[in-house]
Amino acid sequence: ASGFIGGRAVWKEGISMPEGERESWLENVAVTRLTRLTEIANQYARPWRECYPDLAMATPEGWYTSYGM
Repeated sequence: ASGFIGGRAVWKEGISMPEGERESWLENVAVTRLTRLTEIANQYARPWRECYPDLAMATPEGWYTSYGM
């Protein structure tokens, strides 16, 4: 993958917290998690075109704009 989806793995615990606690938790714990995930992606993620050069050659940029038409 060339990135990540940051959903419940980042903020799930915050759902059941009282509003005042939730805001602080999100600002501290969730932001720290998201920051770490971003660091990992920046260090290791690569564009999919590097991993599949043959497919990349056959897939023009913007292919999705006319998909299904």
